Amino acid sequence: KRRYLIPFNDNSLGKDLTIELDIFEGVFTGVCLAEIEFESVEDAERIIPPVWFDRDVTFEKNYHNSEMSKRVI
Repeated sequence: KRRYLIPFNDNSLGKDLTIELDIFEGVFTGVCLAEIEFESVEDAERIIPPVWFDRDVTFEKNYHNSEMSKRVI
């Protein structure tokens, strides 16, 4: 995978954040995951994500690194 760090100013929090965008290759070609680290659960719930964000996969086991690594040959 390739990781890109994208500055993101979220006006709903008034904070400068960083989006970590992972673009996968090989068996996972086409998978792109974006992650933002928050200081609190409240911050995470208040954010207005960029329009290019799709669905939240935080709690989807198939997208956890530990699970994805099992599928790499």
